[in-house]
Amino acid sequence: GYEHMVGDNWSWGVRGVMRDFNEVIEDYTIDQGLWEVYGVECFNPDSPTFGSCAHEYRLANPGSDFEGFYDVDGDGTLDEVNLTAEEMGYPEAVRTYYAMEFTFKRRFADNWMLQGSYTWSHLYGNYEGYVNSEIGQDDAGITQSFDFAALMDNADGNLPQDRRHNFKVFGAYAFDGGLQLGGNFYYTSGRPVNSLGEHPTDPFAAQYGAFSFFTDGVALPRGSQGTTDDMWGIDGMIKYDFMLGNTNMNVRLDVFNMFDQSASTEVNEQGELSLGSPNTRYAQTTRYQQPRRVRIGFGLNF
Repeated sequence: GYEHMVGDNWSWGVRGVMRDFNEVIEDYTIDQGLWEVYGVECFNPDSPTFGSCAHEYRLANPGSDFEGFYDVDGDGTLDEVNLTAEEMGYPEAVRTYYAMEFTFKRRFADNWMLQGSYTWSHLYGNYEGYVNSEIGQDDAGITQSFDFAALMDNADGNLPQDRRHNFKVFGAYAFDGGLQLGGNFYYTSGRPVNSLGEHPTDPFAAQYGAFSFFTDGVALPRGSQGTTDDMWGIDGMIKYDFMLGNTNMNVRLDVFNMFDQSASTEVNEQGELSLGSPNTRYAQTTRYQQPRRVRIGFGLNF
């Protein structure tokens, strides 16, 4: 990054950011490998016993070889199980973030200050992180991502927190006598939207229902269905400092989202309830921008 002073009070800066994952720890199943490599019948999709065994979840590194244990022949003794990354079929976890940030700042002088920033960013890959906000999973490290190899079909794309543009400005003015005014403006672009449905060809992924990147049998890659609303708002603050005896005191009023904007920040992303059965609530708003709020505070210094 780079920052430069302009005169005595102003400065501007620019910086670039790049973040990437090397490896992640996530739960996945070894069901498909147990059938295709070791012939465990209850994991055979064509067998009437398919689904009768509990899923065999393991915490491991997706995209790497697996070494572990399972009672392959059902004799009550654990057998060593070795599956290559190719036999498992899981891709490596990808979460890549690029950003350029431009800032300006006027330090507090002559009773006022001002600062702001604009950030262009791009967050993409096949793995949001330890939670999955697309379907509301907050059980860290054990989301449905990578549970079956085919759940990752079409999973590459813009990730949920890919908000391409962010702009914010904050300023304040202090009057003689203890009165202060402040304000904040913010703008952020919407987040990507999916259309999730049942996997049309993979019986392992289909066990989870309508949570694959397909709808009505058609591949719809992650983040390909537009975005939610852009969101903006203005916050304001009034503060008054005064003395009560020998005690410094203040009273403060904050108003958040002053103009009561109500952008749609999250929507229903299930395009169908099951294969060929459309979800009539698809794309309906499930969360809005927080409404106008007012906060009154009192403070003292001693």
